[in-house]
Amino acid sequence: MENNSSTIKTSADYDLNFKFKQFKQFKTRYGLFYLVFATLFIFCLGHLYFSKYIFPQSLPIETLKGAVAQLLSLKIILVVFLFLYRGNHQKNIMLFFGTLAIIFCGKFIGFYSLTLALQKINITALSLFFSINLISIIMAETKCLDFVAHKLIGRFANSAFSLFVILCLLAYSFSLSSDRLVVMLLLFPITFNITEKLKLNSLPFIAGEIIAANLGANSTVIGVSNTLILTTLHVPFILFINYLLPICIINLGITFFYFYYSRTLHKAASSMPPMDLLDLPNVKVKYPWVLILFFIIMSTMISLFMLSTIDPGLIALTASFTLFFFCGIDKGRIIRKIKYDNFLFLLLLFVFIGGIESSGLLKTVINIITYMAFGSPLLKMLLLMWFACFVTIFFNVAPTTIIFLPMFMNISGDIGSDEYFVFWALSLGICSGQMATLRGSTVASLLEMGRNQKLEKSTSHVINFVSYSKFGFPIMYFHLLVSTIYVTFLFLIK
Repeated sequence: MENNSSTIKTSADYDLNFKFKQFKQFKTRYGLFYLVFATLFIFCLGHLYFSKYIFPQSLPIETLKGAVAQLLSLKIILVVFLFLYRGNHQKNIMLFFGTLAIIFCGKFIGFYSLTLALQKINITALSLFFSINLISIIMAETKCLDFVAHKLIGRFANSAFSLFVILCLLAYSFSLSSDRLVVMLLLFPITFNITEKLKLNSLPFIAGEIIAANLGANSTVIGVSNTLILTTLHVPFILFINYLLPICIINLGITFFYFYYSRTLHKAASSMPPMDLLDLPNVKVKYPWVLILFFIIMSTMISLFMLSTIDPGLIALTASFTLFFFCGIDKGRIIRKIKYDNFLFLLLLFVFIGGIESSGLLKTVINIITYMAFGSPLLKMLLLMWFACFVTIFFNVAPTTIIFLPMFMNISGDIGSDEYFVFWALSLGICSGQMATLRGSTVASLLEMGRNQKLEKSTSHVINFVSYSKFGFPIMYFHLLVSTIYVTFLFLIK
């Protein structure tokens, strides 16, 4: 009897301790969420009254200190980016030590300080990323993408290519207003399920969705590179749609053209069973009132982006919190899905690249490219565009954008134009580089890092760096060629 009572008591204590730990974790997540939100909101309010950036003067290269600063900065950035390239699991730790190293060297030599490092943090960009992620998580709870996907596939997908087009258009359309990582997390399981039932190779479908999602995000300010351009240079929101949406749609058409003549897709179609045998689940939209609220809030937010001079980060934070507060979905479930890894990585990256810029290293790179371009502004812009494209292949979007943005700002001053086409070159170059490999695409990293069980069990076709690149590299070259022609045209008619 004593043993039984002891066992019951131990089990009860265990359940009590487990519930207490869950409660503490819940309170911690809640506290972190509101702390991050309040901090971003307060700093965005501060931008209404204080200047956003104070750019320090770089040390001249002719001085000994300037040469030492640039040499040390070059070594630090090479070491940090080598570790970032080799593994993504400890990227925040690697970048943290790299940031400490650049601050220490800058303080010792005299080109950087903690005060200047804090001024380099782009609070508006962080606020936009946080808000878009929060809105995307709420929208994912409605099952809207699942509903639309199954309806369109059931009605219009009568061949492998039409199925491919529908999935790509869904990825593109939803990425126009939502975080493409969330879109892909929702779309990948649908794709694996359908391709498994139809005995199709899932690789071309997944590759097409990744490319389409990148193009969708790059068509507006949702893309990482465009968000950084918007928040750093205060480029009018409407210009992103006017200049980037048309060329991204053209590149999406080129993607369809390429995959239409892909042997893999046609081979899959020849052995595909009839689409009538595809038994799609009857998915229903949850929380339909949230969709109405979403469209009202997004319309208001975009209108304010276009018509007001209020800080975009402040607008996005207000919109996302309004949707969060009134959506009626369990707040705890939403907060548990928020990931802070990329948020912290971006924050550290601002400080790290700010130190590299302050050392004068980026200015030296610009001087070398100017020499290679024989002083031609057009050739200088195109060289930087191509260079940014190939760097993105290995180091992803955010690091590449933050490194190259000051360089493009430099040549924009040389050209002396207010049309911002220099920055469309940066955006399109990075977007092309995203297509090439799993390393270059933030979306594609889900396949490389996540490796969910559905992928491993449902397909005999391996989706990895090499197999994806067979599609990615040709698409990258096509997109880069078309984008180069487009940017050159904009330069000539300026």
